[in-house]
Amino acid sequence: MDKSVSAILNVAGKPRLRRALYVLIGVILSVLVVAWLGVPSVLRWALETKATDILGRKVSVGRVSFNPLSLTTRLENLRIASADGQSSLLAAARVSASLSWQSLWYRGPVVDAVHIDQPHIHFARTGPDQYSFDDIIKRVTAAGAKSPPGEPARFSVNNIELQNGLLDFDDKPVGKRHRIEGIQIGVPFISNFPARVHVAVVPHLDAIVNGSALRLDGQLRPFLNNNEASLDIRLAPFDLTQYLGYAPTRLPVLLKKGSLDSTLKLVWGQGPKGGQHFVVSGHLGLSKVDIRDVSDTPLLGFDALGLDIKHFEPLAVPLRAAFSKIRIEAPALNVSRNQAGDLNLASLATGAGVESGAPVAPKPAISIDVFEVGAGRVSWLDSAMSDPYALQLEPVVLRLQGLDLAADRPALIEMTAAGEGMQDIAFQGRLNPFRGEYDGHFRIGGVQVSALRPYYSKQIGAAKIQGMFSAEGDLKVISGEASQLVLSEVRTGLSEFGVVIPGVRKPVVEIPELTLAGTTFDLNKRELHIATLSSQRAKWTLNKGEQGEVDLLKALTPQKSEVPAGSPGDATAQAEAGWKLSLGEAILAGWGLRFEDRSGSAPVSLSLQDFGLRLSDWKNVAGHRASFELATRVNSKGRLALGGKFASDPLEASIKADLRDVDLLAVQPYVDQHYKVLVTRGNLTGKGKLEVSLANADKPALKFQGDLAINEFSSLDRINDTDFLQWRHFGVTGLAVDLSPLRVAAKELRVDDFYSRLILDAQGRFNLRELAAESGEGPPPEESAPAVASSAPAQPPVNVRLDRLVLTGGAINYSDRFVKPNYDAKLAAVNGTMTDLSSEPDTVALLDLKAALDGSAPVVVSGQLNPLRQDQYLDLHAQVTGIDLTSLSTYSAKYVGYGISKGKLSMDLKYQIRDRKLSAENQLYLDQLTFGEQVESPDAIKLPVLFAVSLLKNRKGEIDINLPIGGSLDDPKFSVGGIVVKVIINLITKAVTAPFSLIGSLFGGGGEELSYLEFSPGKVALSPGSTTKLQSIAKALTDRPALRLDVTGHADPASDLEGVNRGRLEERLRATKTELLVKAGQSVADLDGLTIEPAEYPKLIEQVYKAEKVPNKPRNALGLAKSIPVEEMERLLLGHFAKDAPDLESLASARAKAVRDWLIGEGKVEAERIFLVTAERAGGEKAAVVQSPRVSFALK
Repeated sequence: MDKSVSAILNVAGKPRLRRALYVLIGVILSVLVVAWLGVPSVLRWALETKATDILGRKVSVGRVSFNPLSLTTRLENLRIASADGQSSLLAAARVSASLSWQSLWYRGPVVDAVHIDQPHIHFARTGPDQYSFDDIIKRVTAAGAKSPPGEPARFSVNNIELQNGLLDFDDKPVGKRHRIEGIQIGVPFISNFPARVHVAVVPHLDAIVNGSALRLDGQLRPFLNNNEASLDIRLAPFDLTQYLGYAPTRLPVLLKKGSLDSTLKLVWGQGPKGGQHFVVSGHLGLSKVDIRDVSDTPLLGFDALGLDIKHFEPLAVPLRAAFSKIRIEAPALNVSRNQAGDLNLASLATGAGVESGAPVAPKPAISIDVFEVGAGRVSWLDSAMSDPYALQLEPVVLRLQGLDLAADRPALIEMTAAGEGMQDIAFQGRLNPFRGEYDGHFRIGGVQVSALRPYYSKQIGAAKIQGMFSAEGDLKVISGEASQLVLSEVRTGLSEFGVVIPGVRKPVVEIPELTLAGTTFDLNKRELHIATLSSQRAKWTLNKGEQGEVDLLKALTPQKSEVPAGSPGDATAQAEAGWKLSLGEAILAGWGLRFEDRSGSAPVSLSLQDFGLRLSDWKNVAGHRASFELATRVNSKGRLALGGKFASDPLEASIKADLRDVDLLAVQPYVDQHYKVLVTRGNLTGKGKLEVSLANADKPALKFQGDLAINEFSSLDRINDTDFLQWRHFGVTGLAVDLSPLRVAAKELRVDDFYSRLILDAQGRFNLRELAAESGEGPPPEESAPAVASSAPAQPPVNVRLDRLVLTGGAINYSDRFVKPNYDAKLAAVNGTMTDLSSEPDTVALLDLKAALDGSAPVVVSGQLNPLRQDQYLDLHAQVTGIDLTSLSTYSAKYVGYGISKGKLSMDLKYQIRDRKLSAENQLYLDQLTFGEQVESPDAIKLPVLFAVSLLKNRKGEIDINLPIGGSLDDPKFSVGGIVVKVIINLITKAVTAPFSLIGSLFGGGGEELSYLEFSPGKVALSPGSTTKLQSIAKALTDRPALRLDVTGHADPASDLEGVNRGRLEERLRATKTELLVKAGQSVADLDGLTIEPAEYPKLIEQVYKAEKVPNKPRNALGLAKSIPVEEMERLLLGHFAKDAPDLESLASARAKAVRDWLIGEGKVEAERIFLVTAERAGGEKAAVVQSPRVSFALK
């Protein structure tokens, strides 16, 4: 038996104490009985009367019981009526609470357990922020306001349980009812006693919310200083669309479908300084979401969005959030632009902006370990184009890793996508989306160019472009004020490219493959560099229409109405001017071009096959020259090769060309436009160098040097259906053409094995004139005013020079069908040369021509002439021997009235033209001239021809006549007259006709331009480099004996004065060294060849300085010359030597003489061809001392 029982027995053993115990027991029993009977009645009264007054609602209870031993109170059928009393606001089947005796110890109620069974709550929202229980809240709030403030009540409630609860919410404004059923709530402990504060409360809640299961588990310490609580939320997917009506603002989109589920843990509380903290972690998910714009057009949808939250603190400043993973499964985003150019996403902006002066919110601290998008789809519809453009990318896969806004470091990104009209898009690199920065690799593959037509259709007119585009490389993008866009190591490919134009079935441009590699693009620096460009097997087909337009260019030219004024194209030239463009190498191989000109009566075709081009180091830098090589076949048999360098700013080129065996048959339609001649054979060959410069747009420069030839040529006279003109070789070698000023020169013009057929038809028409195509009758020429005679002949507009003309193996057939019977003559074995033909006024050409007339009469022409000179200088000697006169009987019968039965004619002609005055000697020798029977002819001269012939003949039957003639070429009535006309015109012109016009087929020019020779300042001696250049000049003079050379010396006051002074110093140094060597017993052979070594220079210059009487030498206190640095001694000595200024004109003249002496001695050039010339300024002032130290050359 323990001590407490022993104490009671001891008390019971004492009578007085025993009576007191009995009284106490009786009081206790009485209190228990009273409580058992009275508490239910009092509690019922309090609920049904007092609570009704406080709440303003009728409160009723079915049964009330109280157990005084366990202090348990039980209420059954508790009900709080609705405002109208017709229904219940709150009803519970049973409510019980057990009070603990510990309440006496803690001086506050301690409840051991609270049980609520089947509570049902019914309420409604009657309007914005209005509910059916608002009256209760107002009454309770008003009653609480009247109570004086005090310490919070002490209480402890334990083991709180609610079972099978139901909440029925009628939201009348939106017409929805919400039902939460199966509510199970358990709260083990709620207490604000210090003794119980540290005991954790683990509440839980289970319910079914509108058919979706909800479970909450957590811990709660609401009465600790930090009021910390935690709550686990497990929410099964529930439909979000049921709660759209509770959004605080109107959403700019429509949520057509979507479910929310979560497994979250919420922790909140109050910090030691009163600040609130709220932390969310766990998983939040959205599924089957369908978001549309206000027009019910799909905008965004996805199968699932999952957020794995490490922690999210919305109340923190700055906001803090960390996500371990965010994944969007099968998202579908629809982006569009309307006809006005507005994006649909831009219309979703609320328009709320930051007020002026408002503080800038701190940067949130957000990190995402992994962000993923799986099986996504992005749709783009652009209705701003004339033809709407649609694109769909699917699937889109995206992965971001290590995204941290607080650390401001980029995340790793991998993205791939594919879509209609393209194979794939991929990005892999580092992305900082908050700063708009990306640095990594990209790939775009298989983009169909035709699919992008809406974006370029206005720039290319009616042409349609097809092909596939791909690109891969490194990309760096920075947005914001310091924006950057840099592409590097980009490889771009274009495959199966083609251009289709209206009316043509096949593409006119076909490029199977074109690749750009090593491309670098920098938007800020405005630089674009392409390392290599390559393409193979491309085909181009161009046609020139009847109106002169090229079909491809016409199709690519947009309509004027389609190009708005001020469009970007208007400023293309200005924009390109600021860009630095470069191309390392371009290689085109196997290209083909076919061009057809349909502008004439018949189409002309030109084809280039196996076209190859290699271009190296091109830049749009001013003056920079790129090199190129081009080779192609021309019309199957021909060959063309080009190579050289060119610059694009300004446009300049130096090109070596090699053209071989290009068939001329293709140009026959062009010949038809001008001549009635059919070209039946011929090929063009050429080789040379072309120089082009557009540096001066008003005066473009073009130079060509090389050879040209047309070989194996033949043609037909379409009027007479006979051969017209043929030759085996017609070529010009050493051709030099210069447009600025216009000069034409050639070393040799050669025609081999040529043939020409000249015909005078029965109507008296000469085929050379008639073969020109008729151009149609035009208006009669207007009568021009009589020309004013010039005091001096006009200078020829072209400087022409032809070193040599060679004719070999020529033949000319002449047929006169105008006379009856017809006359035929043949000039065969035509061979000859003409040398040194030039338009220079003081030059003459030497002519030597031989031929045979009708196979038996030799023809020899020799002498000097220059038809290109203004005075038309001529000094010719022509001889024809043994012409059979019987062949001319037809002309004799017509014009003399007698035929010729026998005789021969020889002529010795000498013609001279001096100062446009002709003087000639015509020595005619006729042997055995015998006329036949008289012939009646209306054209015959009415003279006693037989009597005259008999008087002229000697005993041998010879007639020897010398007919001198003369006159002025400027006299329009000038004529050689009489017999000269008959003999020369009828016997020579009609029988021996030149096959062509000399003037129309000659070329000539000046000579090779020479430049200058540089001298060292103050020097006259030639350097080894100078002699090399002089050797080239001497060779040029030797090869061109007609050239003369002007030599002009120059001196520069600045550099030459300094050079002379330094030369004097060097002479003094060598002289001083010579003295030292001689004193040392060494001999010196050549003073000028003595070398001053760097190590001995300071000692030598010091001795020169001491020996020279240099004024103002620095001296010490004793008046002796001070020792000064070498540089200072050199400066003082040069200044001392400068007092004797050299004669710069003599220096310039000495340089010119040194060059002349070298050319005459070493160069073996004739002295009479070299002239010393004094340089002069404008106005005649001497200018020998105004140029740099050099000698300039000029050819005459």
